[in-house]
Amino acid sequence: ISEGGTAPTINVSPSAPGKLSDRAKDMCAKIKIASGVDVPIPLMMAFIKVESGGKSASRTLVRFEPHCFLSTSARKRKWAKPNLKDKIPYTPRGTQPAPYVSKVRSETDRMAFERAFKLAPEAAIRSTSFGAYQVMGHTLLKIFNNDPQKAIDTYDKDPNRVSDDMAVSWWKGRLRKSAFKAAVTANPPDFITTARYYNGPGQKFKYGAKLKKYFDKYAGATVTEPNVASSPPQVTATPNANCGQDFG
Repeated sequence: ISEGGTAPTINVSPSAPGKLSDRAKDMCAKIKIASGVDVPIPLMMAFIKVESGGKSASRTLVRFEPHCFLSTSARKRKWAKPNLKDKIPYTPRGTQPAPYVSKVRSETDRMAFERAFKLAPEAAIRSTSFGAYQVMGHTLLKIFNNDPQKAIDTYDKDPNRVSDDMAVSWWKGRLRKSAFKAAVTANPPDFITTARYYNGPGQKFKYGAKLKKYFDKYAGATVTEPNVASSPPQVTATPNANCGQDFG
C-alpha cells in the first residue's frame, strides 16, 4: 500500500467475529458510504480469505516484513533502518515470485514485530501489515496522526475495529484510481489488475489467481460459512510486499 496522503476521518462501528459473508457485507457497506463505490461482496470475501484465511482480526494477526524495515532504498523508504540489520533476523526466500520476502515465521510474526518496534517504532509499523485485510501500517499511522504507540495500543485493544478502519481508509483512497475502480467493479472483476494494486506487481498473477478461485467459489454458491475463531493463521499474503511503491 503506497505511502503518502493525509489522515482520513473515519468513524465506523466495530465488527465482531462472525460469518465471513456477514463481515464482507459489512465492509462493502462501509466502503460504499466512504467512497460511493459498490465493491462485489464475493470479491471482499475472497480478499479476507486470501489475506487472513478467513480469520477475524486479532492482536497477533500481523505480518512483519523485515525486507521493508531493513530497506536501503532511501528514496522509497526514508524511514527504513538498514543500520539495524545486525539486530533484525532476515532470510530472503530467494525464489520467484518476490524473492526478497522472508518465509521464516519467527522473522515475520508478532514477536518479530515487537523486536523491531522496540528499536524503531515508526519503521516497525510501516513494515507490518495488520488485521483481516493485512493493510500495511502506514495506513494505521495516518489514522493515529503518526503516533506509533497510540496506533499499536489501540489496535491491540480493539483489533477488529481498527482493522476495519484501516481497510476502509485503504479502499477509499485506492478507489480514486480509475484503473483500480474499473478492475474491481467489472463483471467479473479484473483479478490481475486488482491484485497488482492490492499486493504489488511481483505477485499479481499468483495473487490474482487466488482471488479468482475464491471469488468463483463465493459468487457461485450460497455461502454458509461457520463462525470463525479469532486465532490467527500464518499470514502468507501481504498487500504491497514491496512496501511503499504506488500500487496499493
